[in-house]
Amino acid sequence: MLEKNKVGPCSKGPYSYGIKVGSTVYISGMTGIDLSTKSLKDSDFKSQLIQILENIEVILGKEDLTLNQVVKVNIQMTDEKHLSVLNQVMSLYFTHPYPVRNISITGLLDGALVQLDAVAYDTRESDYKKMILEDDCGGEGC
Repeated sequence: MLEKNKVGPCSKGPYSYGIKVGSTVYISGMTGIDLSTKSLKDSDFKSQLIQILENIEVILGKEDLTLNQVVKVNIQMTDEKHLSVLNQVMSLYFTHPYPVRNISITGLLDGALVQLDAVAYDTRESDYKKMILEDDCGGEGC
């Protein structure tokens, strides 16, 4: 039987912000909401992204994990003009080797400019080591 455990605070709908299955934590698509009020905190891209990353830190913290255990992120944003800010903020919150990521440009609900979901791996529960599968990190931020 599959055992899954809810991670993090209650959401405002029929979904979980985080679920842990085995050593893997899956974090739902987060927008820049205040977790206590469930309302969007700010209207600018950078502030929303920072709020998302801080929310993810809170959710991971419930399992004594950090952003260092994040191995994959999917990012949805409303405009590609925010790409340089995205890269700047992500480089402040994540370290090399960075998580793999996908970016898509799409419409988002309720004034959100960015949404991010993540997958983290609890390395304390296995011999898994996060490593790069290429000779270099592809350029920026190495």
